[in-house]
Amino acid sequence: MGAPSAALDYLGRLDASNLAGFGFGQLNPASGAVTAKPDSPDDLRWEPAPIAESKWRRQEFNLDKVAILLDGSDYAAQALPWAKMYCQKTGAHLTILSSIKGDLDEFEEKFEERKKYLEDVQNKLRTEDLDADIVLRSGFIADATQLLVHEKQIDLVITSTRGKSGKLNWTSGGVSQKLIQKINQPILLVQTSEEGNATPPKLERILVPLDGSIFSERVLPYARSLAQIFDAELILLTVPAVPEPEDYSAPSELIEDIRRKAEMEIENFLDAVARSLSESGIRVRTIVAGTLPARTIVNVGRDENVDLIMSTSRGRGGFELLMLGSEAQRIVEQSEKNVFMIPIRDRPL
Repeated sequence: MGAPSAALDYLGRLDASNLAGFGFGQLNPASGAVTAKPDSPDDLRWEPAPIAESKWRRQEFNLDKVAILLDGSDYAAQALPWAKMYCQKTGAHLTILSSIKGDLDEFEEKFEERKKYLEDVQNKLRTEDLDADIVLRSGFIADATQLLVHEKQIDLVITSTRGKSGKLNWTSGGVSQKLIQKINQPILLVQTSEEGNATPPKLERILVPLDGSIFSERVLPYARSLAQIFDAELILLTVPAVPEPEDYSAPSELIEDIRRKAEMEIENFLDAVARSLSESGIRVRTIVAGTLPARTIVNVGRDENVDLIMSTSRGRGGFELLMLGSEAQRIVEQSEKNVFMIPIRDRPL
């Protein structure tokens, strides 16, 4: 999403000049004007945001107050082991949030049924030495979450990607997507399958996609914190915004040269970020691969067998990745890995 990189813009103009094999200097069928070959991209470079703007590389955020969203379903309950693991490891306080909506004549019955369910969950957690508060409200869960985050200064919201209906609530414009739009706090999206089988929680390997923007670097304090708490390895990934030669009719040598230069710049950028993390004793690896961000992130996450993908909702183009078809949406939809998403917007809500 967002504006194309200088490389993609140049290649697009070059590709248009060669369209249908007519070559350069041919008539433009729309205007009748002669189409000239675009200027050579002598100064075409992949450049990260200025280091002076990067205040996130050495920061660390504590997530001391956690909320988990439960709706009484087995799907939603699959997020519980992750909340339990984090809170037991860090001593963070846990709040269990649920909401009821429906007709007035059946509301009281639903309320009592949900209250009993939440109390059972609360009691079970106590047997595992974890105290949790219960908050049960009326209305939509996204609105209830927004209010709770404000009232209790919640640092992290944990929810599953499927709720009571069993449908993926990101693709249907459900809770997960609404939360990204309503709150500023990080959201841990726990992937669930239709069969309701969740893998046991662990954090040994974390994938952190970075695109060189300050927006994407805002994930780093959270990645640093989780890596230190769980002694996890961080894998920093950047996908060059230059496609493979076969994707364009431009000369392959030109595209390969542009990509090679971009990869060199990216490697320097990732090495600098990796150093800032490894100085704190964190194990870090860097990867430069792929052409399409979402697909590459999903594939690397699978091939590296990561336990978590950490990302922001806004990337290099500067546009929020919240709409249908965004990179953030594709990652959540296409990956089987849990996703830690940091909402990014121009102004706090």
